[in-house]
Amino acid sequence: MSNTSTRIVMSSFPSLAVAKKVARIVVQEKLCACIQIQSPMTSVYTWKGTLEESREFMVYFKTLSHLEKKLYQRIKDHHPYDCPEIISIAASNVDENYQQWMKNTCLK
Repeated sequence: MSNTSTRIVMSSFPSLAVAKKVARIVVQEKLCACIQIQSPMTSVYTWKGTLEESREFMVYFKTLSHLEKKLYQRIKDHHPYDCPEIISIAASNVDENYQQWMKNTCLK
């Protein structure tokens, strides 16, 4: 395992259809090597002063640090929320074979 420039970007979406649409766009554009969409979850949050509860799908975008800014923009371009959750986590240990696959799959 090695320290790498791998990032896991997370964003929640209101439907599986929207999550898949955005996932396909960013994979086809080679901004991500892999996308994982989790089953529906319940989100509880305050929006414009009102307590809200909604069903959402969490999406994990596996990308490289040099593509992170472009990925954020593409998520925003296609996200239906006014203020989408987009959070990035740096991966500290990534399998070398997986890391190489990501480098070969994503934009250089």
